[in-house]
Amino acid sequence: MGKQTRGAGRKGKIKFQSLLVGLLAFTLLGSTVILMAVSIHKQNETLTASMLQRNFEGARNLTISVNTIKDLMFHELGSTARYMLDERITYEDNPRTIGALLMGNHMFNGAMLVDQSGIVRVSTQNAGFLPGYQLDDEMLSHASGRRGPYVSEAFQAPGGHRMIMVVHPFQAPGQPSGGFIVGLIDLQARNVFTDMFDHAIKSSVGTYAYIVDRQGELLLNPDDSRENEIVPASVIQETFKGEKTRFAVIGNQLGEENFAGFLRVAGLDWGIVFQSPASIVNETKKTIMRTQLAWSVPFITVILVLCVWIARRLASPFVLLTAAARRIAIGERVDRPPFESHWNYEAHHLARAMMTAVHGLQSEADKKSLQARTDHLTGLANRAGLEEWLLHSENETRGYALIVIDIDHFKKVNDTYGHNKGDETLIHLAHILKAECRMEDLVCRLGGEEFVAVLPKYSLREGTELAERIRSKAESVNSPTGRPITVSIGVALYPEHGSHFEEVFQRADEALYKAKRAGRNRTMATAG
Repeated sequence: MGKQTRGAGRKGKIKFQSLLVGLLAFTLLGSTVILMAVSIHKQNETLTASMLQRNFEGARNLTISVNTIKDLMFHELGSTARYMLDERITYEDNPRTIGALLMGNHMFNGAMLVDQSGIVRVSTQNAGFLPGYQLDDEMLSHASGRRGPYVSEAFQAPGGHRMIMVVHPFQAPGQPSGGFIVGLIDLQARNVFTDMFDHAIKSSVGTYAYIVDRQGELLLNPDDSRENEIVPASVIQETFKGEKTRFAVIGNQLGEENFAGFLRVAGLDWGIVFQSPASIVNETKKTIMRTQLAWSVPFITVILVLCVWIARRLASPFVLLTAAARRIAIGERVDRPPFESHWNYEAHHLARAMMTAVHGLQSEADKKSLQARTDHLTGLANRAGLEEWLLHSENETRGYALIVIDIDHFKKVNDTYGHNKGDETLIHLAHILKAECRMEDLVCRLGGEEFVAVLPKYSLREGTELAERIRSKAESVNSPTGRPITVSIGVALYPEHGSHFEEVFQRADEALYKAKRAGRNRTMATAG
């Protein structure tokens, strides 16, 4: 008969490995996610590289434009110098005529004629230098000592603004030595360069560009309101100190990451920084991710539904077996298997094998249960023992007082005397608790240095008095450390302070912490 039953049990059963086909769905889903992640990563790298290259190209284009404007300035100053020589226009001629010649192309904020000794002979109205002004040694050094036209370093003009001079040699008619025709660029006012940079940065949202000197210090800022976006000079110097470094990801003064392109202007000690915030790439990446999700979510949803169905079918017998195992683990007796027969071959025979062994396991579990309810160090009940008491006795008890005890500065005991002395101290307190409590009281160690005592039929006053006796005895009797210990205690009452144990414990614990905050070594009863 048994053989026939086992034979019948095999019919219609599906082996576990047959269900592994369901894992194909998970493989497909995983592959999709991995491919998406790789794709997004590659796109992020491509976007970053593209943005860095674009900003380098922007810096290069501005460098070309700056050089072009510089050459135009040299040409215009040279043409003006030749015209004045051909027309024999001297320093003494009408300043308006000279001013019209110097400012006719509107490339400069101001212009002036300077003789060989550094005296301004003629200047335009907005040049900042009046006729007769003697250039100081620093400014004179910017306007002499070189052959041919050149651009000076930045300097402080008499009016307080930083300026640069575009200088071209000039030979005034009837003069024994040459002078200079000078175009002035006010770096703190609108000028031909700021107009050009404004046009460049308006072509892309968030993009910014500016000029720095050889030390990386700001030379020209097209928009004062965006000064915080400028990268510190030390960062520029460190990042672009080599000629090979053309672009990098660097932080500005706000701590924001920027994709920056950089190129030095040939023939000038200037550098062009062209930058865009990294958030632009992040927003583009989000847009790409949304697009990918738009088509992938429906596909993934179908796969997930299939996976869930397979998982439920696959897991259902093992869920039942796990539930039975948990019941056994917590001490319940299981006399019948979770199912008599199941389509899953492995689950069917696993249930039969489990029930064959359950009686032996149950016997062992009974023995372990007793051990599990006892704290191995102090011999008191542990949390499991407390929970068992609550399960069987709380509803039968009309009321009880609950005291929660905690050793003050117990960590210091362990740190000073070692963990062995700490354990002996816990045992010492357990002895005090046993001595002061009645036989029907439940004394537990919840863990660490925390103890509780459940006192059936005690009032709040009686519980507080017992707690105070425990506290007083603890502080008056030497512990294994050779010195007394102190404890803080909180007291609460069931059912006045809660409809079940956890609420009462919470109130007692709050009283305990009030005792701690009040200075420790004291008893606090729950009010109200």
